[in-house]
Amino acid sequence: VPVTGPATLVVPPNAGGKMTGTVAGNAFNAATVVTVSAPSSGTLTIAGSNNAYTVNLILSGYTGAATYTLGTGAQRTIQVTTASPQKVWGGTSGTNAGTVTITSATSARIAGTFTATLQPSVINPGEAPITLSGTFELGVP
Repeated sequence: VPVTGPATLVVPPNAGGKMTGTVAGNAFNAATVVTVSAPSSGTLTIAGSNNAYTVNLILSGYTGAATYTLGTGAQRTIQVTTASPQKVWGGTSGTNAGTVTITSATSARIAGTFTATLQPSVINPGEAPITLSGTFELGVP
């Protein structure tokens, strides 16, 4: 089938995303990044993963661009899970200390930074705490 005229690809403003940083001193570049819940619900959930780690950020009481402190009683957590063998730090069954800063928030995109020290969860209580930090930028569903 012949095609004539200029080809135009329209990419929606909320398409794509990235999450990069370090986890336990190792470079982390997420192959997959998703916004699991819409920020308009009052809870922002972001997940990034690659073949070594999954990083989940949950911010209840989300209101837009601001700094959110983890472990303050509100469900504001970061959880790191290794692929194999499965180990978990932080999350709701581990201690979270750190912040997530939303530097930009529009109806189409969210960007920010995170830094935390996470204690091991009850799944692997003998593990040492880990630190992580990074940035994210992604579309809003």
